[in-house]
Formats: sequence, structure tokens, C-alpha cells
Amino acid sequence: VAVACTGEGDKMLRRLTAKRVEDNFLDHGDLQKAAQDAIDDLGTHENGYGGLIVVSSNGEHAIAHNTPFMAHDIITDD
Repeated sequence: VAVACTGEGDKMLRRLTAKRVEDNFLDHGDLQKAAQDAIDDLGTHENGYGGLIVVSSNGEHAIAHNTPFMAHDIITDD
């Protein structure tokens, strides 16, 4: 997976948030859950705020955040 992170970088680095997304995805195969679990972990263990945009190798995408300051809009090919 490719992971773009924004937010409290020092806290994300301490929790290895991007790596956690990949590990979660490999464990259960649900990209959205993997991203949300990593953000939940950041909030729980570091009291950290941020957001993630994640893309898998097959083009699946997910967004997770725990702050209202992360604006996002997914554009699809529909």
C-alpha cells in the first residue's frame, strides 16, 4: 500500500502509523478498516491527530482521520 500522512508528524512517526496501515491491511484485507485502525491507534496511544490517504496495489483507496481539519473529497471514474 501507499500511505500519505498529515497531522502531528512526530506522533505518527513514534507510532509507525503508515507501517501500521500496511500491517493491518495484510492481517485482514480491509483497506478502510486498516486505515481507521491506524488512526484510532494514533489517537489512543499518542493523543495524536491526523489523517491518511491510502491506495492499494489494485487501486482501492481509503481515507481516515480523527480531526475535522482534514478536508477530503474522493473523485471517482463513475
